[in-house]
Amino acid sequence: MKNTLSGIFLWLCITLVATARGAPGDERYAAPGRLEYAGSTELNFYCMGAGSPTVVFDAGWEDWSPTWATVQPVIARHTRACTYDRAGSGFSLPGPMPRTTAQIARELHTALHDAHIPGGSDGPESAYAHTDERSLSGARRDF
Repeated sequence: MKNTLSGIFLWLCITLVATARGAPGDERYAAPGRLEYAGSTELNFYCMGAGSPTVVFDAGWEDWSPTWATVQPVIARHTRACTYDRAGSGFSLPGPMPRTTAQIARELHTALHDAHIPGGSDGPESAYAHTDERSLSGARRDF
């Protein structure tokens, strides 16, 4: 009986893994978007849509752009929407250590400015993060 239940459980796990699919739109994140200079590193951006303000999606610590695969296209129907990979995640290059909130905010600010993405230093932006978004937006005010 125990072997039968173990076999059924194993079959169920294999079936679930074999039939698992990504979120609709995940394929757009299968290759790098646009690498942008960010001071001490280069950050990978995926932008779509048009308008103002630019909404910047931050996947948070240890995650990357596909986290927003179902949300970004919906927002892009109304305004410009950009996801980015923090330094060292996704297709972005590694950044200097330590990875502090101030360093992450500085890199994002530099990349937005140098890429001429509204929200760098010349316009409004909104950031949504998986981590504590107050820490990133608070660090952003220092620039």
